[in-house]
Amino acid sequence: EHWNSVLERLGRRLGASLAAVHVHAQAGDVEPATTLGAWGRRIPGLRDYESYYATRNVWVQHGAHLLKPGAILTGEDMCPDEILLRSEFYLDFLRPLDVRYSIRAVLTGDPEPLSYLSAGRPQRSGPFGDAQRRILSAVTPHLMQAVRIQARLEGIEAGRHAVTGALERLPLAVIFLDRRCRVVEMNSSARKIVEAADGLKLERGVLVALDTRAEVQLQ
Repeated sequence: EHWNSVLERLGRRLGASLAAVHVHAQAGDVEPATTLGAWGRRIPGLRDYESYYATRNVWVQHGAHLLKPGAILTGEDMCPDEILLRSEFYLDFLRPLDVRYSIRAVLTGDPEPLSYLSAGRPQRSGPFGDAQRRILSAVTPHLMQAVRIQARLEGIEAGRHAVTGALERLPLAVIFLDRRCRVVEMNSSARKIVEAADGLKLERGVLVALDTRAEVQLQ
């Protein structure tokens, strides 16, 4: 949602008709690409990019050697028009979206997954030029940092889900506390005990023993 609002403001400044942030797949990923955010009237067509056309993107294929983090690249920088305009990528994907010209900022690259912000517009709008390069150059360092922060948060969340899944498979009640006895994580067996107030209860997120002697031990 935050990406979408950023992309709308940036897309309008660039004079684009659509804009998106894509992350290309690594080994083991199900889809060729994922989209972190998108803006434009023809956004539903971008689902086809994730599932198929990311592997047919002639800009990425022919300009792979240029895809360095921080690079600002137009479609013309990456692939000759004679190749683009005859490609499946253009004829079956870009043309129905009414996209002829593009510009992108590379946000991450090898050894990290390739990610970039890409903006496109129709033939009648003409190619992107130096003014649009300057706009993207000014914001790209901030976008690069945002992508890295998001990737770290997603990694932390994935690790937490893995731990939670392991805890749920245990036959015992397990509760993780911080130094102030605030609950950090607990499995469903522990949750049932706490909800039933069967010796333990939560008060504003703090684990409290109902028995005074047990409370002393808990502290």
